[in-house]
Amino acid sequence: MDPFIELFHSEKSDQEKKSALRSLLQEELINYEGAAHYLGISRTTLRKYIKEKRIQPLIDQPQFQVFLKSDIDAYLQKKGK
Repeated sequence: MDPFIELFHSEKSDQEKKSALRSLLQEELINYEGAAHYLGISRTTLRKYIKEKRIQPLIDQPQFQVFLKSDIDAYLQKKGK
């Protein structure tokens, strides 16, 4: 099950859920530069991959892209890296 769904359906207090959510977001979200580094490619190549729809950011604004690390992992697994 998705860790976010598990968290919201858990018996934890609101404060515990808030803390756990912060941790999950820090583990699961990665910015543009971090994604390029994680993939082992340049930022220019990452921009090309986004345009080619190989990788899709969770948030895609002109000066701000955020990716799910699990999406990048899935891409790497599919690519066979």
